[in-house]
Amino acid sequence: MRLLYPKTTNLLRAVPPKGATISGHFVSSGTTVAVNHWAVYRSSKHWTRSTEFLPERWLGDEEFKNDKRSALNPFQTGPRACLGRNLAMLELRLILASLLWWFDLEPSADSPKRGEWESSMRSQAVWERPHLMVRVKKRV
Repeated sequence: MRLLYPKTTNLLRAVPPKGATISGHFVSSGTTVAVNHWAVYRSSKHWTRSTEFLPERWLGDEEFKNDKRSALNPFQTGPRACLGRNLAMLELRLILASLLWWFDLEPSADSPKRGEWESSMRSQAVWERPHLMVRVKKRV
């Protein structure tokens, strides 16, 4: 969700009638604002080795102690946050846990090389991702 945020466009918000101070800057009423998730989620200001997929960043590794994990907000926050967040997270955990419990996964020979898969993606309203070929073997 950090490196491959599903939505390619920003979620727009309107500044309230009296205006608002955002990140120390006053923004006048009626202005449309948004957070660019791609930029925030890959910013070295928030993340150590920001463009790398490193699961250990979430497992207490000392190298990543200064990461600003609160910057990751794929479901948004506040009154306009995603209503289905809890259900989505439950489904993700269940599916991932079942997949990893029952199967061994490895890239197949015709899978793109490291870095090629992401660079070949195109974006419209959502990411158009090329196939990621994986060999799945049932565990015994």
